[in-house]
Amino acid sequence: MDYCTPYAWDPTVWGAPFVAAMMNLDSQTDMYDTYMAPCTSQTDIGGYLDTSPEYPNGIGATTRGLFLCTKKVASNSTTCDQGLLVVNTSLLTSYEQRQKTFCHEIGHAAGLTHGSTYGGCMVSGSSTNVTYSAHHVAHINANY
Repeated sequence: MDYCTPYAWDPTVWGAPFVAAMMNLDSQTDMYDTYMAPCTSQTDIGGYLDTSPEYPNGIGATTRGLFLCTKKVASNSTTCDQGLLVVNTSLLTSYEQRQKTFCHEIGHAAGLTHGSTYGGCMVSGSSTNVTYSAHHVAHINANY
């Protein structure tokens, strides 16, 4: 999964947890990640902060992050080929919260839904779990 950030991010505050979450996808699943600079029309995930020019009003006061599918694999498919990952800079105050949110939103990019039954980073809310559950790993590996 190729990923990029169209704007320069503070490498410690935002870049490191984003990279750590992508590397987690690498280490837990059959997928692999590649950072692409600059972003191109072939990039799978573009990472944005809610303070970037594309989000002048943010993403909502209580939304930690979101994944927006911008291109599906096929018009009749539910599988996303490319999308935007956006995080809320005012809510994510710790490294662990940032990494968990990136893990969660990257999970959506890989086709996962919320999964409180299975645990892992796909649980909604303020947990700091930064890994995927065995169920979610199996789902990703089966689809990719």
